[in-house]
Amino acid sequence: MVHVDPTGVMFTRIRKEDKDQSIGKQVPPIGFTELLPEIKVENGDLVLTKHGWNAFFETGLHQELQEKKVT
Repeated sequence: MVHVDPTGVMFTRIRKEDKDQSIGKQVPPIGFTELLPEIKVENGDLVLTKHGWNAFFETGLHQELQEKKVT
C-alpha cells in the first residue's frame, strides 16, 4: 500500500519560498495521511509513504519489489 504525505519535501517547494517561508505552504487537513479504515492493514503488508506523484521516487518501493523478486 502507498499513501501520500506531501508535506516537507524539498522538490515540491517553489523558489519564492527561499525568501518568504510562508509562500506556498499548505498544511493538509488532519487525518489526510492516514489510510482509510476500510483498508485493512495486516502484519506483513508493505506500507510506503510517498511525497510526490511517483510511488517509486524516494520510497524504497523498487528495492522492496526487487527483494521479493517481483518483475
